[in-house]
Amino acid sequence: MTVHQLASPSRPAEALCLGVIAGALLPLVRAIEVVEVPPAPLQGPAPQIAIVSPLPSAKALSGRVLVAVRVVHWPAAGGDRVDLFVDDEPAIPIPDASRPVDLEHAMQAHLGHGLSRGSHVLRAVPVHASGESVKEGRPVAWSWFHFEEKTPAFSFDPTEPMLTWGRPEGCRAPGEPVLLDFALSNVDLSPSGARVRWTIDRDWGEIVHFAPHRILGLAPGDHAIQVALTDANGVPLSGRFVEGARTFTVASTCPAPHGDAPPLDPLPLRPGPAMPPLPEAD
Repeated sequence: MTVHQLASPSRPAEALCLGVIAGALLPLVRAIEVVEVPPAPLQGPAPQIAIVSPLPSAKALSGRVLVAVRVVHWPAAGGDRVDLFVDDEPAIPIPDASRPVDLEHAMQAHLGHGLSRGSHVLRAVPVHASGESVKEGRPVAWSWFHFEEKTPAFSFDPTEPMLTWGRPEGCRAPGEPVLLDFALSNVDLSPSGARVRWTIDRDWGEIVHFAPHRILGLAPGDHAIQVALTDANGVPLSGRFVEGARTFTVASTCPAPHGDAPPLDPLPLRPGPAMPPLPEAD
């Protein structure tokens, strides 16, 4: 039997495998499906978020790097939290954004390594207990800093399109729908415009609505996933954070997740430049 994989031009996410037997095309079961689901509802105004430490500066930091986030309309109760991203790393959960985070300690606890020398970009996103990022307002805060030294030719333009990709990551049980989720900055998705192209193993598709999605039909084992912001013709958009790749696992027995890094005692932050008001939500 000859097997062909065909993509529907109108719905590429629903590519079909067709087998040829005695000259007839027979549909086979598609392994992976990505489906849109409704966003989690907010219980009030859209949250507003800003990173207040460290603030962008030409001066290199040394020693202990404290990250402080200011967020309003986000009580972080019932598992809701803020996710912190360092460059292209997976998310570091911050269950209590009212207290500063020791970045070195948090990275060791959640990523398994510390902070490298050089320039880094931080992003922070309010996240529901399910792992879904908030979709309303302007849900991504950013900052950058140099640790011990500046990376040669470092640049970061916060007005460029940004894909802040949170899920999937880690390990999930077989048969459990896996969340595919991200936050966006400076770009809108639409059927006739920008979209997020996903590739999971040998399957691929496109997301044209800013909404959470579920991945169905994953077999046990490791899965390679890539996401990328593209235009309507599939050409990647320009920007520092417009694509990503990682591996996640589906297994009946998953290792215990990293525990939360012990919170710091309340510490006074050194005063810095005046922070502008948080932007009003659209």
